[in-house]
Amino acid sequence: MKTAANFRKVIEEIFDTVSGANDILQVMLPDEKKTPMTDEVKEIKTRMDILAKTDGRLDFILDFNKRLAVFNQNVTDLEGWLEEGRKKLDSVKSATEQLTPEDRVTKSMEFAEDLKNKSEFCAKQEAEKEEIFPK
Repeated sequence: MKTAANFRKVIEEIFDTVSGANDILQVMLPDEKKTPMTDEVKEIKTRMDILAKTDGRLDFILDFNKRLAVFNQNVTDLEGWLEEGRKKLDSVKSATEQLTPEDRVTKSMEFAEDLKNKSEFCAKQEAEKEEIFPK
């Protein structure tokens, strides 16, 4: 964005210089030369519409990068949870701990609730992926 802002500043400074020079020349030029010079400055002004288009595209790219960073962080978090979830599941399944049946049911229900929440979160991330990366 810094580079784009620098280019924009330089382009606007050049246009201001050209426009200012035209204003000074308009005082000294004969009438038949004033209109063509003014038309040239107007043409340059219309070509500066590219700045607005560039701003729009840069905003799109910036938004994409932000969304991609959030998406990447969420996927990383899910990968981390996956290892933790496997450990929880193994602790419920394994008989190494002397769990009462009630404790086992409680841990199983907690794991099921956590798994349901992560599944919903994954569905949201899938929708976000489809939005970020259209086919």
